[in-house]
Amino acid sequence: MCGGDRVTGNLFAGYYSVVATLHGDYRAAAIALGFAFVLDGLDGRIARMTKTESDFGRAYDSLADVLAFGVAPAVLCPLYTSDAADE
Repeated sequence: MCGGDRVTGNLFAGYYSVVATLHGDYRAAAIALGFAFVLDGLDGRIARMTKTESDFGRAYDSLADVLAFGVAPAVLCPLYTSDAADE
């Protein structure tokens, strides 16, 4: 498994979190964010250990981070709280 695989997993987890949120599956969305958190912690550390850092890798990681830790929580929080308030 190379470094790009973990970043792609992070990106997919963020995307899945958004999709799950829009379908009302908040538990799956939160679990996906947990996976994104773990994968994000691994990707940079492994890239530095194997000396495979690149400008593209840093930009790709930043894109994945924006989706997983910016967009996904911004979609999840208001929708979850509005549904919880309705109950």
